Amino acid sequence: MLTEPGHEGKAYILTGPEALTPARQTALVADVLGIPARYEELSTEEAAEVPRGMGHLHEMPVPSLLEVLGPDAVALPVSLTSEELTGRPPRTFRQWVRENADRF
Repeated sequence: MLTEPGHEGKAYILTGPEALTPARQTALVADVLGIPARYEELSTEEAAEVPRGMGHLHEMPVPSLLEVLGPDAVALPVSLTSEELTGRPPRTFRQWVRENADRF
C-alpha cells in the first residue's frame, strides 16, 4: 500500500464516495447520533473572532478557512484514488460516523 515503494513524495486527495457540504455532514452526524445539531455559517468578521486553537485549523488564515467552511462552501469533488490505492471502496460519511460514534 502507501508504505510500499512508488509513493515517495506523492500527495493524494482521498475522499469518500459522495460529495458533501459541511452542512450535510452536520446533518448526517446529527441523524446518526440522534441529537439535534445544525451548521451555522459565520461571516468573515465573526470567523476572525473565533479562537484559533482548533487543531491544524489554527494555522489557516481566515479567508482560507471560509473557502472550506464558510457561506459559499462547496462539496469537494469525489476522487477514486482511495479505492485505486487500497482496492476497497471508500466508506460513506454515514458509515464513518456510525463506526466512530463513541468519539463524538
